[in-house]
Amino acid sequence: MATFNEILKQLIAATPEQRAKALSIIQETNPEAYVKFDNFFKANKGWADEALGYEHWLRKFGPHTFTGTFAWFHHAFWQWYWPIALQVQDGFQPDLNDLVCLLPWSRDTGKSSHSEWSAIAEGALIRKGYVLWVSAKQEQAQEHVTSIRERIESEKIGKVYPWLGKPKVGTHGNRFGWGKEFLMTDGGWAVRPAGLDAYLRGGKVLDMRPTLIIVSDVDEIGDSPSVVQNKEQMLTRSVLPMGSASTRIIFDQNPIHANSVMNRILTRTSSALSMRRVIGLRDQPIPAFENIRIEFQQTDHGPRHIIVGGTPTWPDMDINKCQAFLDRSGYEAFMAEYQHDLEIAQEPRVLPEYDDRVLRLHVITWSQFEARYHHRRIPSDWAGSVGLDLGYTTAHKSSWTFTAKVPQAYELAGSIFRYRGRSFTGLGIDEQAITVRSELWPKENIDIQMMSHEKLGERLVLAQKHGWHFQPCDSAKEAGVPQWRHFLRPDRSQPHPFHRDEKTLDGLWKLGRPAWFDIVEDDQFIAPRDDRGLKRHRDGAYNWRKVPVKLTDKGYTVEQPAKLDDDENDSTRMVLSRFGPVEQPMTQAQKVQAVIPQGYHKDELAQRTDIDANQAHLTAQMAEFLARKQMGIHKPTLYDEFGQRI
Repeated sequence: MATFNEILKQLIAATPEQRAKALSIIQETNPEAYVKFDNFFKANKGWADEALGYEHWLRKFGPHTFTGTFAWFHHAFWQWYWPIALQVQDGFQPDLNDLVCLLPWSRDTGKSSHSEWSAIAEGALIRKGYVLWVSAKQEQAQEHVTSIRERIESEKIGKVYPWLGKPKVGTHGNRFGWGKEFLMTDGGWAVRPAGLDAYLRGGKVLDMRPTLIIVSDVDEIGDSPSVVQNKEQMLTRSVLPMGSASTRIIFDQNPIHANSVMNRILTRTSSALSMRRVIGLRDQPIPAFENIRIEFQQTDHGPRHIIVGGTPTWPDMDINKCQAFLDRSGYEAFMAEYQHDLEIAQEPRVLPEYDDRVLRLHVITWSQFEARYHHRRIPSDWAGSVGLDLGYTTAHKSSWTFTAKVPQAYELAGSIFRYRGRSFTGLGIDEQAITVRSELWPKENIDIQMMSHEKLGERLVLAQKHGWHFQPCDSAKEAGVPQWRHFLRPDRSQPHPFHRDEKTLDGLWKLGRPAWFDIVEDDQFIAPRDDRGLKRHRDGAYNWRKVPVKLTDKGYTVEQPAKLDDDENDSTRMVLSRFGPVEQPMTQAQKVQAVIPQGYHKDELAQRTDIDANQAHLTAQMAEFLARKQMGIHKPTLYDEFGQRI
């Protein structure tokens, strides 16, 4: 015999005529059950609309909001949210691996509207619980709560869902419980605004944890790396822990700039929200236009940037509105807000060539290194160097950086590998020296040792007590930077030696061959976590910005690298002021081997199975003899004790 819930689901899925006929039969055969069903449908008038799907529901209850078409990414968002909300409504536990959704959409694509309506749908469908709306500032979050309240009041959704339309009296000091600082209905559903700039007092409201957390507008233009770090810590340590294991999270945010919280999470530079669904183009932000073309033209109103081509990613995108924004805010702001050009509106980077998170030109794994050089460590005949920038506070850490240069006898000769980085906070020089010494490989070749020029006492301790022989580095603020950029620049006439590469229409390679590579553990290639993934070294190089510094009272300025989280950059550039370690020349034996044609080296012939061992040995000897002859190298003439030539 079918249960009440099973029959209820059949009635909800039926048409109004079928439902009326079925209820008539139930009324005749089981009056008590009929009363239950009748009371349910009277109290839940929206179930029939919910059964018709999210688009019908949104257009019926939000006719003033959803007046146009849905883009593919709008559908993708609701196809994620709607089934999960219905599962929670029915009392089922949703998939714990599919509770986070990122919406990296451009400006004017409806991020806020869809997020706000997901909050309203939360109250309508689930009824109990509450939504936590998080923004960078408390005022921003309150504006969204006010917008939700206005949508509920103007769209008249309370007629079908009466527990939404009636404010709860006497909550949180508000006589009506219906304000911008806290919105709570009589049915128990609530929306609470929270700013990352305000102290968050806890996640519970009336002993309930948030069922939905919406993160929106947390990134702002001009956020420094330290501000971004603080926001990320607030988000991951104060906000997200407020939810339970089944709390759903929506993060709607234009990435704005390369080091924004959204972009760090999106590119997995941050490990936060690692299990998520991204509503984007191959997990990348969705621009307002594909193949956009903007021309700078002389017009009757003066010179302007004009949108002359491109396909909107959302058919309802108002091009006139976009053009108005372009005229009002300028080209740089438009490209950042609408097209996700994450570099154009930011301070210039000190190392613009360095890429560890887009194409990842300059990062490889130890497995990739081993596949080419047959060692999971730097060979002992490679010249190495170490740079040390000392600091003992949280603001100024100690950083050790190890690099090695490929000798002429190896592939990629002259390239530099940054293979070890160690960062310490508040640890004395003795403890640092002992820790780093314990991690060195046997016969590790460290030719150059450079450190902070002002740390004479530490240099003496390292030399006399720990066997390190550091020399003072060049104290210029940009010493080593031009040399570093020289190694970072990719030669696109050659393919990348470690990553899959392809030629473009102009005949050049897409990635190209740089001469600088950071080697990291395999599991930290995409998302570095610690020194084994060179996390601070990679973040420092990518986020290093130039800031204007005043020179004279007349206001002349020059751009210099920012002195913020640059310890790893300083320890690296110390050893690069001399172009890194010395490139070891080939020995005479290595030069001979380089002349021998491929396939005729001793080890190559020894592996062949189509010739016997003696033939392979003689062939290798002959190849070496011919190589020596070609190079003009002859064995010395030997004489016996009687002066006769041997």
